[in-house]
Amino acid sequence: MHTSWSVMLQYRAAVFTWTLWSLAVPIVQLSVWSAIIAVEGGMDGYDRENIIAYFLLQSIVFHMTTAWHVYEFSEYIRSGTLSMWLLRPFDPSHQFVTSNLSFKFVNLIWLTPIWIGLWVYFRPGITYSAARVIAFALGLLLAATLSFLWTHMWAMVAFWTVRAHSFYDLASTIGYLIGGGIAPVGLLPGFLQKISRYLPFYYMTGMPIEVGIGTAPPGAGWAGLGIALGWILAFYGAYRLLWSAGLKRYGAVGA
Repeated sequence: MHTSWSVMLQYRAAVFTWTLWSLAVPIVQLSVWSAIIAVEGGMDGYDRENIIAYFLLQSIVFHMTTAWHVYEFSEYIRSGTLSMWLLRPFDPSHQFVTSNLSFKFVNLIWLTPIWIGLWVYFRPGITYSAARVIAFALGLLLAATLSFLWTHMWAMVAFWTVRAHSFYDLASTIGYLIGGGIAPVGLLPGFLQKISRYLPFYYMTGMPIEVGIGTAPPGAGWAGLGIALGWILAFYGAYRLLWSAGLKRYGAVGA
């Protein structure tokens, strides 16, 4: 963790640039949906206040759930870097976990005042309670874990193809559309709403946000935490199976 933290501090400008994605996308979508709400009025339980709160929280969720090592893992296999990690007395996945956490912690240095400034500027009129804050924090933790394992599972596909990230990009784009990325799930067509609540993407993005702003159906928040935990176990199991099978194929190319 100390090593990963030191690396991130050496690339502060680059890390800050990468962080702009978690700010720019929600703000653009906030502008679009605010304009739509201004014309159409309330839509399926979402008024201007809820929409503002949704996309402000989305910025936090996007940052906390980001994971990128699917784009790097094939290079580690091709170059033989993985061989060095396999000689260490701990699982190589720790390398990705600590790098991911360090990235998020370093960025909190400048993201926290930005988030506070946006919240003060827009002043979304939502109520707070201890139960809602706790449920949001738990949902965010599970969403971050779920997103990391989703990315980690696809990274293991690099043992069979150098284009593992292409499959990941396709699946994640679909998930972004139906999981609460481009719009709250409650504003999607009815059949997509039903489908999304059975898939993991909703629990990576939409679920913690809806719990945080109070638009989740009664009781759905705590049930969603259980479903998210189930998907976490499923992805972890898939990752371990792919890791075990992939190591048997690994030829230490370039080592």
